[in-house]
Amino acid sequence: MLIFATASEVLSEEVLGLIDYFYFGWMIVIGVLGLHFLTRGMALVGHEREEANGNLSHALMALFSLAVFFSCTSLVGGILIGVHQHFFGPSEAFLYFAQFIGQCLAVVVMVTIGLTFPKSVQWSPSASLEGSALPEPASPLEDLKKSWKSLQLKTIATAFLSLCAIAIIAGLIWKAFYYFCELNGQILPEELQPLVELIAQYNWSGSLWPITTLAVACIVGAPLVEEIIFRGALYPGLKRVLPRGYAIILTGVLFGIIHGSLSAFLPLTAFGCLLCVFRDRFGLATCICLHAAFNFHTFAWLIIAPRAATQF
Repeated sequence: MLIFATASEVLSEEVLGLIDYFYFGWMIVIGVLGLHFLTRGMALVGHEREEANGNLSHALMALFSLAVFFSCTSLVGGILIGVHQHFFGPSEAFLYFAQFIGQCLAVVVMVTIGLTFPKSVQWSPSASLEGSALPEPASPLEDLKKSWKSLQLKTIATAFLSLCAIAIIAGLIWKAFYYFCELNGQILPEELQPLVELIAQYNWSGSLWPITTLAVACIVGAPLVEEIIFRGALYPGLKRVLPRGYAIILTGVLFGIIHGSLSAFLPLTAFGCLLCVFRDRFGLATCICLHAAFNFHTFAWLIIAPRAATQF
């Protein structure tokens, strides 16, 4: 029995080694633990603080946050890549570094807007299970500070397991849906996300710079920018003009769509919805840490057990 499968074996053969079975066992363990915490209150939305209904400006701010996300991560990153290729030629490492620069720029823009215009980006917890209304932050800076002060290791651990569980359950449901469609003669595309495929098939005999810069962009840049945009600006903006449940679902759906993978749409949507619940209860800083931990967990397993990690 093979312990490690090479990239070529992953692509050409049905190879499962000892590490792949360990991966499956690990996913079962964290799935069961996460389901335990989900059923013990981690998925409860809590009582939201009373806020005045929003207006058109809040809806526009939600849309503006998406514009910042796409312009900085795609447009700015694309310009940097084009300039670098013109003067120095193509570079895979710089491709991911440029994406990270775009992510950082989007973070700077949104944090600046959030500190300048109150409630444009919301950081601190806004919902409580106890039923008592949480006090309104006196200023955007206090809101930001409260978010980081609310970080707790126990919360991150239990919420991380809950996120893993919801992603696993949604993934299994989505695979069952694919199978049902196939039985009825409707074959749905099941291509991996390009990023997932790239990590799983990475050629480790070459330079390590591309995978290093990609890891930084995935584990640091993506959680920062995606949480500030989706859970910090978009979701609170939608919550001011829509019922809270609709805002959670719409934010999750948009989060799933922007990743551009039909085969991962439902798990990503469920992941995004649960993070909205955690944003309300634990704050945006906790969501950033959870997202980073989840991406690191996924990134590591795609390297350690690429065959199993791309099939689960």
